[in-house]
Amino acid sequence: MFTLALQTLRFRRTSFVASTVALFFGAVILTACGGLMETGIRHRVPPFADVPAGTQQAASRLISMSAVFGGIAAMVTVFIVGSTLALVVQQRLGEMALLRAIGTLPGQLRRMIVVETLVVALLAVALALVPGYLAGEWMLARIAASGVVPEGIAYHAGWIPMVTAAGTSMLAALTAAFIASRRAALSRPADALAESRLQHRWLSGPRLAFAVLCLAGGTALAVVTGTVMNGEVAASTAGPSAMLWAGGIALLSPGLTKVLTAVFHRPLRALFGLTGDLAMDNARARRIRIAGAVSPVMLATGLSTALIYLQTTLSAGQGGDGVGAWVDYLLAGSIIAYAVISLVNTLVVAAAERRREFALQRLVGATPGQILAMTGIESLLVTTVGTVLGTFVAGATLAPFRMALDGSWLPRGPLWIYLSIVGFVGALTALASVSATGAALRTPPAEALATL
Repeated sequence: MFTLALQTLRFRRTSFVASTVALFFGAVILTACGGLMETGIRHRVPPFADVPAGTQQAASRLISMSAVFGGIAAMVTVFIVGSTLALVVQQRLGEMALLRAIGTLPGQLRRMIVVETLVVALLAVALALVPGYLAGEWMLARIAASGVVPEGIAYHAGWIPMVTAAGTSMLAALTAAFIASRRAALSRPADALAESRLQHRWLSGPRLAFAVLCLAGGTALAVVTGTVMNGEVAASTAGPSAMLWAGGIALLSPGLTKVLTAVFHRPLRALFGLTGDLAMDNARARRIRIAGAVSPVMLATGLSTALIYLQTTLSAGQGGDGVGAWVDYLLAGSIIAYAVISLVNTLVVAAAERRREFALQRLVGATPGQILAMTGIESLLVTTVGTVLGTFVAGATLAPFRMALDGSWLPRGPLWIYLSIVGFVGALTALASVSATGAALRTPPAEALATL
């Protein structure tokens, strides 16, 4: 199984590079947050805290700040790594069905997937440790420059944050691989072959249970934020609620994508004609895989809007006192950037998987320009659906927070921030999708069919 796993890694380089990138950046962010927390602890908790009282107070702020964003980063890492690996395994259902058909046991199949993931995770984590240390040191320098902590505070990042970040990343990857491989290992070969080309099943008992838990948790935190919390402390529950809302919606995204695709079908078809009709037919038939691209758009849009407007609303409520505010933007920006990387990863992997589909379309007369136009319209649909869901996530986070501050429900901050987020994510989605499709089209159709 180990040899077969290594051969698979070499053959499917695009998919596993995407997994490595997702794990690498997740481990970098977690290592940086862990280093900041250890720095705060060493300047606050006895016997380390042999420093002035003012430094201890600043260290307390550093601990709370790194704890909140470290927790959110951990949740984002688990979600992004899990969704990336699930997409990779889904693309390989046909291959796994053939292995089952020639006598491979379900346990052997699952071990192969876990070994592949273990190799990728070890590589990604090993590469991330030094950049994670340097990222934490750079963040502390920026935080000190803002006046949140004294300039002379020393950065400490020992083995504990590194091991914790590595362990969290490895656990997320292996758990995701084990869960994703379950259906492939237990399905009958004939069912897996049919499912590999056009997936229909997506809802399972555990998936529904986790979705309900996430949405219930988001609702509970929203109620607590709006009715119990007061002032700045409301951010401590509003931030985690954004991740719970996003997680619940991501788990239900195939069903939500089906509904919203039906809503936008007629407008896009009328706007783009035959090409739009073909794109919408593809979206309906491939709604589960389209949902795999919708989720990162929702995550990037929803988290960006929620975290940035949390800070603008808080700053406005404090009369424009922005001391240390940009530090929150810095930490939030690192998480948002990670979500954007996941978006690009997902689109590149999805386009690489469709080489056979593109080759067949070209053989029956479609031109490369028509295929690029089709994928461009699909990316517009992905952006639209993801933006709708992301806006809901942001609204469900920001409305209770604003109510906790002054009883209103609209966030405070300029509208151009939201428009810029939507425009940036939409442009990135279109660019990544069309670029990846263009790369797939460079392979001659006959050659693409022969290698798949």
